[in-house]
Amino acid sequence: MRVPGVIAYVASALSQHGVNIVHIGSCYTDTVIVVSKEDLERAFTLIVRHIERAREMLSTQDPRGSPS
Repeated sequence: MRVPGVIAYVASALSQHGVNIVHIGSCYTDTVIVVSKEDLERAFTLIVRHIERAREMLSTQDPRGSPS
């Protein structure tokens, strides 16, 4: 993974919202996070929300990486 801390960030976001991670498997290009059926919808919604926020933040930066 080229960006350190991604798994820690996702795990932290999930735990802050009461989602228990059952298992994490990760290799260079893929990460699999297993949660219970009861937590599945909440976990998916949280991850999608964080991805959308990241995309919004990236779209507001100029090409050099600083906020516009």
